[in-house]
Amino acid sequence: MLGLDFPGIVSAGNCARLNSFDDTVSSEAIAAIGPVTPDIGIVWVGFLMREARPGNSGFAVVAVIGPSIFDPSVGIGEIFTKNRYGLDNNTGEFGSRCLSSVPVDGHTVWLVTKLDFTTGNEYLWVNPSPDTEPDMANADCQRRMTPEFQAAGFPFLRLRVGYTHALFQFDELRVATSFDEIVDPF
Repeated sequence: MLGLDFPGIVSAGNCARLNSFDDTVSSEAIAAIGPVTPDIGIVWVGFLMREARPGNSGFAVVAVIGPSIFDPSVGIGEIFTKNRYGLDNNTGEFGSRCLSSVPVDGHTVWLVTKLDFTTGNEYLWVNPSPDTEPDMANADCQRRMTPEFQAAGFPFLRLRVGYTHALFQFDELRVATSFDEIVDPF
């Protein structure tokens, strides 16, 4: 399968395809990258994403997470039942999600997240220019980290798709300490 393309993002080739069924999380891929500890300060996560086959309103995210799905986390991608890109702290509490105004519509998007462990803030940009670091004031959504996530950091990335018949593609998933490194890691 060919990789996804986005202007200005260096591509390495193929992409991951994940799909699901209505009543379950049926596709998941896990990568150990850590530990990514809070003393690092700022961590950038960037990836390309596309809904290749539409489905009903489930979710499709890259979760930065601990060893268990019950550990503190941040989900980045299509937010459950909202058909919008955003961030989800996965607590189920009021205010645990923030949504961008960008709908999930079959187009490839470049999602860029800044996790600032120093201030405890999370920022998401949908399709920012790869030429310069995006301004926090222009983030498509932002929210506070949970204190538990801020204290723990994360050792894993989980690509997860659930509760939908949709097929999603993920590509060029990068984690770095600078914006430039997620644009061109080579």
